[in-house]
Amino acid sequence: MEHFEGSLQGVIPIEIESEASEPQTVYVEAHERRTDRQTYEEGITVSQVDGTVHPSHLERSDQHVYIATLDPDDQTELQAHQTTVTEDTQLLLIRLYDDELVVRVDHGDEEEVLGTPPSADGEGNGDDEDA
Repeated sequence: MEHFEGSLQGVIPIEIESEASEPQTVYVEAHERRTDRQTYEEGITVSQVDGTVHPSHLERSDQHVYIATLDPDDQTELQAHQTTVTEDTQLLLIRLYDDELVVRVDHGDEEEVLGTPPSADGEGNGDDEDA
């Protein structure tokens, strides 16, 4: 799959990909780190047939970002990760699996991975969950 490359002035692209057998709802919320002002809130349902989904972009600023999958029946949180983005962040990639939520944050000079993909290739190890 091809991912966004390059930089957009003032925004951080978000990409959501689903490998899950059933559609899943993803909730993303962001708050400015300095003032705690909410800068982003969006819920989107994604399925395998959607390919890569590109919801609204995040502002390119220092923010805490909360990403969760929600139960389709009662909208309770199933899995969640928290991370931070900065002016250097290039991409927020969210991957959905049947039993796992994986978030990759491209910070420009390094990549942060939250969660562990259920594949046998050992990609990601979940060590960054306390970020």
